[in-house]
Amino acid sequence: MDANHRDNPSRQAEEPLTGTARPAIRIAGLKKPIGPLNYINLIPIHCPSDRSPVQRRNVRNEKPAVKPDVTARDHASTTRPCPAPFLEQRLPIRLLEVDPGRFQFKSDFDDSGVIPEERLAGEYVEIGTGRLIIWQDRSLVYWVVDGHHRLDLAKRVGKGDLPVQILHEVDGWTVERAIAAAAHANIRNGSGKIEDYIRYFRNAPITVEEAETGGLLARKGRDAWAIGKQAGEGLYAFYLNQNDPTAMKIAVAIARAAPNDDRLQQMGFQYYRDDGANPLEITQYIRGLQHWRERQESVQTDFFGPDLEAEHKAMAESAAGIITGIRRQQQDIKQALKRQGRLELMEAEARGYGITDRNDIGQLKAALERVTRDLYEWERWRTDSDKTREVLQRAGLTPPITAS
Repeated sequence: MDANHRDNPSRQAEEPLTGTARPAIRIAGLKKPIGPLNYINLIPIHCPSDRSPVQRRNVRNEKPAVKPDVTARDHASTTRPCPAPFLEQRLPIRLLEVDPGRFQFKSDFDDSGVIPEERLAGEYVEIGTGRLIIWQDRSLVYWVVDGHHRLDLAKRVGKGDLPVQILHEVDGWTVERAIAAAAHANIRNGSGKIEDYIRYFRNAPITVEEAETGGLLARKGRDAWAIGKQAGEGLYAFYLNQNDPTAMKIAVAIARAAPNDDRLQQMGFQYYRDDGANPLEITQYIRGLQHWRERQESVQTDFFGPDLEAEHKAMAESAAGIITGIRRQQQDIKQALKRQGRLELMEAEARGYGITDRNDIGQLKAALERVTRDLYEWERWRTDSDKTREVLQRAGLTPPITAS
C-alpha cells in the first residue's frame, strides 16, 4: 500500500469517495434513489440483525451516526454484539492488500492468493461478477478476504478500481467474522473444492440451523457437512488418509447414516473394509442396526454379535438391491420424459407403473409420481412389515426375528 495512505488515515478513508460522480442507485422498496455508498445487511453470521435494510453512516469519522435523542447506553445496546451493515463502494486497486495465509478460503494458493490452475483469463467484465469482500482493520488497512482471483485479473488487465463490500473492524466485524463471511460466500457459490468446505466446517463454530439459513448445505456443502461435522475422529482420519473420491463417498454415507455415533460409524467402516460394501449397502446396514438397537430395552457396550451383524449385512444387501432397481426405473422414466417418449423400462416394469403407451406423456408423469413414492417408502422399509418380509425373503432370512 502507498506510504502516504498508511500514514494518513483520513485521506485513506476519504479518497475512494472522490473522483467522477457515480450514478444514483435504486433499491427495491425505496421511493428515491440513493448514492453509491450504501450500508446493506449481510446474511447474519452467528447472530440476528435488527437493522433496517439501508442505513447511512458518517463516513468521514467511520462511526455510526447517532441521533441526538439516543443515549450512548442505548446506542451501544443496539450495535453490539452484531456487526454493523457493510459498505458497498469502489476502491482503487492500489489500496487493496492481500494476506492469503489468513484470508484465502481455498487451498493450494500462491503468494497472491491465486490457485494457479484456476487463474482467470480474458477481460474483467463487471456485469454479473460479484464484488470483492474487503475487511478494514482498525489501522484502516483494506484486506481482501474474498476475491483474490478477480483482483489478480483486474491487475493484469490494468483496471484502476473495483466494486467492493467493506466490513469494518470498528463496527464489530472481527477478523473471524470476516473470514466466515468470505467462506460462506464461497460455499454458497460452489467455489472451491469440497475439501475446503470440509476443513471449514470441521473447525467453524456453526450450527446446522445457521448453515441451512445461510444456504451452505446445497450441492457440495451437504456432503462436506456430513464429513466435517458428523464424522467421528476415526472416520475423519480415514477420510484424511485416503483422500480419494471413493473414500469420500464412503465417509459421507457412514457419517450421514450414523451422525456423531462412533460405534455405528466403526461398524459401517468395518463393513466397507471387510466386505467391500458400497455406500447404499452401508447406509442400509447402519440403519438396520439403529432400528434394532432402538427396539432393545437395554443396550450394552458390545451388543452387536457376529450372527446379528451377518443378518443385517444380508438384509442391507437385499434392500440395497431393491432400492437400486427402483432408482434405475425412476431415472429411466425421467429420461423418457426428457426425450418425449422412448422409455427403456422392460415391458413388465412399464406395466407395473401403468404405462401401456411409452409415448404417452401423461402416463409417464403418473408413473414418475408412483415410482418416486415407491422409492420414498422403500428407503424406509423397516417401518413396513410387508416390505420387511420381502427383504428378509430375498436375503434368505426367515422368520423375521430381528427386523420387525
